[in-house]
Amino acid sequence: MDTKQISARQELYFLLAVTAIHILFRVVYIWQYQGSEYWGHLTVDARFHYLWAQAIASGDFWGSQVFFRAPFYAYFLALLQLIFSDSILGIVIAQNIIGIISFLLTYKLCKEIFGARFAQIAAILYIFTFNFYFFESELLLDFLLLFFLPLFFLTIMRAEKSHGLLFWLLAGVILGLATATRPTVLILAVIVPLFFLRPSSKLFNFKSWIKRSALFLAGLIIILLPIAIRNQVVGGQFTALPTQGGINFYIGNNQQADGWSAAMPDSLGGAFWQYAECKQIAERETGRELNPSEVSRFWYRKGLEEMADKPGRALQLYLKKITLLFTNDNISNNRNIPQFKNSISVSAILQISWWLLFPFGLVGMIAGLKRNYKARLMALFILFYSLAVLLFFVTSRFRLPLLPFWIMFASYGIYYMLWLISEKKFNNTILYSILIIAAAAFSLINFHKTDLSNPLQEKYIRGNRQLEEGNLERARQIYRELLSSNPQYPQANMNLAASFVRSGQLDSAEYYYERELDVNPNSARSLSSLAEIHRLKGNYRTAYDYAERALDLKPFYTEVMINYVKAARTAARLDTALERINAIEKEYKENPYYYFYRGVLKIDLSAVNLDLLSGAEADFSKSLELFEKISQPSYDRDPALHTLLFSVEKKEEMMALAWANTGVINLNKSENSRALEAFEAALSFDSTLDQARRGLLEALMRIGHYKRALELSDQIIPQSAGIEKRTFMLYKAQALYNLGRNAEAVETLEEILTLYPEFETARRILEAIKKGG
Repeated sequence: MDTKQISARQELYFLLAVTAIHILFRVVYIWQYQGSEYWGHLTVDARFHYLWAQAIASGDFWGSQVFFRAPFYAYFLALLQLIFSDSILGIVIAQNIIGIISFLLTYKLCKEIFGARFAQIAAILYIFTFNFYFFESELLLDFLLLFFLPLFFLTIMRAEKSHGLLFWLLAGVILGLATATRPTVLILAVIVPLFFLRPSSKLFNFKSWIKRSALFLAGLIIILLPIAIRNQVVGGQFTALPTQGGINFYIGNNQQADGWSAAMPDSLGGAFWQYAECKQIAERETGRELNPSEVSRFWYRKGLEEMADKPGRALQLYLKKITLLFTNDNISNNRNIPQFKNSISVSAILQISWWLLFPFGLVGMIAGLKRNYKARLMALFILFYSLAVLLFFVTSRFRLPLLPFWIMFASYGIYYMLWLISEKKFNNTILYSILIIAAAAFSLINFHKTDLSNPLQEKYIRGNRQLEEGNLERARQIYRELLSSNPQYPQANMNLAASFVRSGQLDSAEYYYERELDVNPNSARSLSSLAEIHRLKGNYRTAYDYAERALDLKPFYTEVMINYVKAARTAARLDTALERINAIEKEYKENPYYYFYRGVLKIDLSAVNLDLLSGAEADFSKSLELFEKISQPSYDRDPALHTLLFSVEKKEEMMALAWANTGVINLNKSENSRALEAFEAALSFDSTLDQARRGLLEALMRIGHYKRALELSDQIIPQSAGIEKRTFMLYKAQALYNLGRNAEAVETLEEILTLYPEFETARRILEAIKKGG
């Protein structure tokens, strides 16, 4: 098949024009996105990436656990947050600039494989493909593969052409970065060396192949080895791969799997599964404590066992995944993509998708594979990467890296069909036309009659967005619409209840938490929330019963543990509570909240057992150590808005309380200097914490720093009210007396009694001073 040559100038003008249109589309897209209701609302994975990157940018560079997810994007995003001062717009613009570079790399790669004419067709297809704009504007990692993969193959081809060994090293580095983004690309570490192992060729040199392969693998190791060492140092596991693989495999292959949802079976939380529960189940079934890699292997085995148990269903599921891999429908994962697309008007012209790329891509593969080794290498990548996706579950995100390669083959297929028609090769034209029609139908027909956009989840997420922004009435309206469509929708009643908690309507909140229990009697969060509501209402026994039931169900949920301790304290079940909290310590080894609340229980019990004070102090010390250490979020699929346990505000508040409690313990032990240091540390985190201010005044008085106590009391009295104000005024009077300023002390005490005539302690001190005592 002959192609007309184009001059370098013509090619440049074409590329400039298409790139300008491409940039214009992106500018309009971002502008319209920024004006939509979706802007700035991060869901599930995007939210996790953002929080993880925020923790890194805030100084927690190394983290404290083996990577659950591939780390490169989080660190890249952290860099963007630092550059753009956490601006979502700045981050999106930066990612779109990378998207433009990815487009140019794809153009260059297609030109390298097929020629400039084909690259021009590929460029036009590329700029009219919606999914590139969508994913390059979300805080999701997949768009980086659109950059890394074309760059990788261009580097391989440059290495093969120039025989430059350093290019093989560079190719390995690029593949390492791609693997640290999405580990499924690691299959290229095997495919590429084997592809170039051609002993039958007269030009093949085995020694040269060994050198090239060694350098290629060395480049890969340059990137992956530091990750493995980091995991060994912080988590005791020498692994360069994230530990989510086993869970994702089980999600995609269990006997309730649908092939596209990121959901566990209903008994494990469905779409709202939590890693802590996955870990607990693995440890319970194996009878021992497991590290993250062992947890992953457990779920791999469990997935294989369920497939082996019902091989017919497993085969049927894989056939379904194949249809999903090429369906023209967008398979939503974090956001309802079709609904979002409809809200961005420029998307109306971005209509290139699988309906065209799959059929013409097949033609391009059949006709183009014999063209050169480069095309065959691309086809091998498509085959094996597709198989890697099918091992787990299929979403638009996961098949995104395949799009540029299908575009390249589709460009060849389109040109080839036009050539057949122009050459009047009617037999081939008819055969390929039949293939195109069949493949297009395969892509367009929804064989499983499934709405892959997941509209109810989108409605749930919209309700969450309104709840998060404080638009309570709008949130309630959305949740009620959701429940009218599906009264059994998990957690809708619970978040509806949460909206009433926020407005202080506890009776309404209680009603909807009870409705959630009708849907899911084992909803530990609803039981725990009911415990807190009854505690606030003064129904302490009922509160404890609910809290105990919640703890029985999910002892590894942090908020369940916290509410249990609160309920136990008000119900005077301290001994039982400490026993139960001690029993679940293994669930919380790296959780600062656990040690804080256990320390609180020990302080409560120290009234009858002073030996517990030392244990309480050790718990608060451990809590502070972990708060300093842990700022990266834990991963789960639960977008419920009851708690965001690792927000900066919560962390600082808890650290202030931990230091204040440490100070109280040291006052009780008469270690006043240490108490002083602890209260000062507490106030460095929360300068308004009355417990710390009161403790600091007491420590200063005991040490004899009366002048500083006076200065502090003068500073905080105007900021105080009620019982705290009279306490601070009393400290002021005592400081004045100890400084020999008796008249001012009397004046202050008289002022206290004017404001608080029932304050007998002030009255006794006043009488003693007047008598000269």
